[in-house]
Amino acid sequence: MNHTISIITAPREPQTLNACITSLRNIRYRDVINIFAEPSENYYCINQPNICFNVHSEKKGAFKNFDYALKWNIQNSSKNIFVIVSDDTIFTEDFNLALTEGMNKHPEAVFACFVLKTMPNINNLCGRTGWNDLSNVGWDFQGGNFAMSKATATKIINHPFYINHLLNYKENQQIDACIAEVCKLMQIPFYAHNNSLTYTIGVISTLGHRSGLSDGLGLR
Repeated sequence: MNHTISIITAPREPQTLNACITSLRNIRYRDVINIFAEPSENYYCINQPNICFNVHSEKKGAFKNFDYALKWNIQNSSKNIFVIVSDDTIFTEDFNLALTEGMNKHPEAVFACFVLKTMPNINNLCGRTGWNDLSNVGWDFQGGNFAMSKATATKIINHPFYINHLLNYKENQQIDACIAEVCKLMQIPFYAHNNSLTYTIGVISTLGHRSGLSDGLGLR
């Protein structure tokens, strides 16, 4: 595998991190899992094998935690493709094959491995099975669990919109909308998969939103 998978996490009840890690191992991901965590003493997976646990000394918030994970991978990872997911993510059996096929065809693109099925106009935007081009959606995108190359990630984090969002946007710091908007502004191809290659099991999202089980299943 030429991709590395990182998890961003924060304390939540019920906790979902162990289920996320188990799901990764179930799709035969054997590499080290880098976890970037908000401050807590209650992470019970720290002693699992092939886990690199990075606990922040101060709370960052969802977007700044994502940003930290992305920049850490740019600076430290030996892999060329980065996947960053939330701690309530469950991976489908199709994940590795679909991501590999997408990256081989469009190495410069960003890939959303989770798409919210209630996103406006989603049936028209993602009308066919497989990767769908959502490059013009921008801020209206709802989903996440992004995959991108090191070169693309480096471009994104240096774009003024991304930097401004990171430094100044306080309320409801959307990871999904920001990444999609930067791709639109920079004309970086942006793809989402139908069916979703991941789904979520958290009752509370990383932004503190309460979601139903059907929302977490993503586009199906």
